[in-house]
Amino acid sequence: MSLHAGESLLSYPPILDTPPDFPAGERRRRAFLGRLTQCASLHPGGELIQSAVSCGISIGGEICPGRIAITWSDNREAFAWRCEHCGRSGEVRDWEGTDWDLSGWANPSGRQIEVNLSDPHWRLLDRELVLLDPDVERLVAGALSRTSAIGADVILRGSVGEFRDMIDFLAHEVGFSSDGSERSRLLELSDSISESLRGASRVA
Repeated sequence: MSLHAGESLLSYPPILDTPPDFPAGERRRRAFLGRLTQCASLHPGGELIQSAVSCGISIGGEICPGRIAITWSDNREAFAWRCEHCGRSGEVRDWEGTDWDLSGWANPSGRQIEVNLSDPHWRLLDRELVLLDPDVERLVAGALSRTSAIGADVILRGSVGEFRDMIDFLAHEVGFSSDGSERSRLLELSDSISESLRGASRVA
């Protein structure tokens, strides 16, 4: 099934120029395509990009749990996307220079490490927190999905410094949260990332 094939990001208003009466459905669509563009622009062409972006379409009253796979065209003028669970698909073009084009951050300097997150930790980071730090935003935008024998998890790639910035960001969120359950989940996420950094330091 192919929906919205060949959509142009230029058909949506930039974030700061969004009119007050911009329809809610169009806002959600723009946000979805924007997330895909952020992830795609951070990864090279030539291979399938198993993004961690959730499909999220409602099917029979239930939300599709699938994640989106992305493939670049040969000239990187457009990319195709497809949910590997429900088959929903499309293509995005005219992405360069938009608010969601992160290609300027696509080749970070320094040693890069991987941090694996469980699905609950990823949902907390991806859906429930407002990311104000650009480096933290880049780590989340470029997240990849991986399925193993023990289930699905999410891979974040970045420098040790960027992950330390993320830990600092989470500590700030803990300090401002008045919800005990949320604080516990934030601390669990921070501890998980810290443990991954310790493991990376032992391997280095």
